[in-house]
Amino acid sequence: MIHAQAVRPQETERARAEMLAYSVVIEWGNVVLAGSSRAVEMLRRLAIQMQCLREQGVEGEAILVQDVDDPASESLPHVIQSAFGTAAGSVSVVAACHKGYHEKKNAGAVAARGDILVFLDSDVLPEDRWLETLLSPFWQTDAAVVAGTTYLEPSTMYTKAVAAFWFFPPRSNEEGMVTADPNTIFGNNIAFRRQVFLEHQYPVLDQFRGQQGVLLRNLREKGFKIYLQRGARCAHPAPNGLVHFFCRALCEGYDNIVISRREAGGAKLPWRHTYWSLRSSLLGSLQAIRDRKRALNLSAVDVLAASVIALCYVALMMLGEIITRIDPRIVPTRFSI
Repeated sequence: MIHAQAVRPQETERARAEMLAYSVVIEWGNVVLAGSSRAVEMLRRLAIQMQCLREQGVEGEAILVQDVDDPASESLPHVIQSAFGTAAGSVSVVAACHKGYHEKKNAGAVAARGDILVFLDSDVLPEDRWLETLLSPFWQTDAAVVAGTTYLEPSTMYTKAVAAFWFFPPRSNEEGMVTADPNTIFGNNIAFRRQVFLEHQYPVLDQFRGQQGVLLRNLREKGFKIYLQRGARCAHPAPNGLVHFFCRALCEGYDNIVISRREAGGAKLPWRHTYWSLRSSLLGSLQAIRDRKRALNLSAVDVLAASVIALCYVALMMLGEIITRIDPRIVPTRFSI
C-alpha cells in the first residue's frame, strides 16, 4: 500500500518513534527535466538495493517529495508499485507545496524515520551496490556526511561533449573513502546523519544551486567529518534538449550575479566582474576538455564539439548575468529549472 502524507509535526513525531536504519529522500521535481522513464529505472534499481539490505537485516524507507500540483501525481502510486512490488509499503510520498529543489529535500528529511538520510535525485541512476557502499561508513566510522561520486554519462557525441567540460568529473574506478572538499561533491548523491542534518538543513537562499556548499562549509567549520565514498557511483544525464541547456546556463549566470552581490554586501557590481567571471569559466571549461580527453576517449571531432558547446554555454551564462543585472526577476520567473 502506498502512503500519501503531508508534512505535519504531529505525524513526524509519531513516525520518529519507529526508527529505521536509513531513509532515502528523493526529490520528484527533476522528472520534468529528465523524463519519467529515467525516474522509473532509478526506482527499480533502488528497490533492488533496498531489498538486498533488507535480506541482511537492515530496514529502510524511501520518501518521494512531490509538488502537489505535479500533473504526474496520479500515476505515481502505480510507478511505485511497479518498481517495489510487495515492498511498496516502504515507500511514502510527501506533498511539498510549491517548494524548490533544496526545500523538497528539507521537507523529506523532516518526514524521515531513518538514522541516516540519503539524498538521491530522480534523474540519476545508481550503480550496483551504491546504497550499501554509501551507508557502510556511517556504521564503521564517526562520519557525519558521506557523498558518493556522480558522473555524466558519455553515451552519445552530445553527452560526451558535455561531459568533457561539465562540473561532474568523469567516471573513475577508484574505490575507498577520502576526506571531501565541500565544493566538489553534489546533492544528488549524498548522505547525512539525520540529527546532524535536521539541526542545520539546506539554507533557503535566492539562488538555484550552491546551497549544499553553504551547508557543508558550515558543518566543516563546526568540526563535522565529511567524506567522499568513491565507489558509491551514480550516473547523471546531460541537459535534456536545447530548452533545458538554455535555461540551465541562464540560471547559472543568475546565480553568479546574486551570489557575488551577496558577498559584496549588496553593492553594485562593476561590469568587469562579468567579463572576468565568464573568462574564467571559459578557460576552465577548455582546460577541463584537455584534462579529460584521455579519460573520455575524445577524438579530435569530440574535442571540437565539446569546445563549441562549452563556448555556447558560457555565452548563455553571460546572457543570464546581463539579464539579471537589468532585472533580477526575469530568470527566476521565466527560465527557472
